[in-house]
Amino acid sequence: MKSKKEIFKIESLQYFNRAVQGLKDGEYLEQKAHPDFTEIINQYFNDSRLTTHDSNMLRVLDVGCGTGKNLHFIYKNFNSECFGIEPSSELTEKLNRDFDNKIQFITGTSDELPFDDNSFDLVICWSTLHWVHRNLILQSLGEILRVTKKYILIMDFCPSKPYRTEYMHDKNIETYKIDYKNILMNTGICKLLDEKIYYHPSWKDDTERNVISLKKEEYESGVYDWVVRKRILLEKDFELLPVKISNDFQVIENK
Repeated sequence: MKSKKEIFKIESLQYFNRAVQGLKDGEYLEQKAHPDFTEIINQYFNDSRLTTHDSNMLRVLDVGCGTGKNLHFIYKNFNSECFGIEPSSELTEKLNRDFDNKIQFITGTSDELPFDDNSFDLVICWSTLHWVHRNLILQSLGEILRVTKKYILIMDFCPSKPYRTEYMHDKNIETYKIDYKNILMNTGICKLLDEKIYYHPSWKDDTERNVISLKKEEYESGVYDWVVRKRILLEKDFELLPVKISNDFQVIENK
């Protein structure tokens, strides 16, 4: 029996093939990034909040980069040094050829990112975490925290109450829908910069989506739990977590 990682190596390539179905060879390189992705990137890159102190060249990692269109948008518009992770070596080899090595695509998985600590100014995980097996989800979030120097951008399905469901393309795969914000915030080293809860009622393709934001009471009602998504931008900062010593606390002795 194949392991979950082996299954996702296969699905990684199959997902890509479905995404580019009907396109001539290489046409997918011109696919536009999701509008809800470009919105948050433009907002924070253009006001220089995500630029490094000594250079305008950002190092950006996309964990589960798919066709590479989100990274391609950043590369073209901000001249960033971009890296993408996918579990299929066949797919990463194709992406490196097609993008002419302008973006570096590396074979790997979210729970074992092959990078040093604090390697990137921004780590993106766009509609990826729902694939990750729950035995590996905390490792994956820890790896994202480890390799980012500053910012994390996550978008995924986010119901009012967590659940799992059968994957429509493969009955051997389950996907998981939960809220990742509180897990990351409870590390004590993340600050929330931006949050958007929304859903897409219908779309012709990825570039023509109607985005409907949800109010708190609408989200908590559970009515939208099958389709609702959450996009969060977090800033990593160890200074958020205070250092304390025993004298900072009132000690109550047992009588």
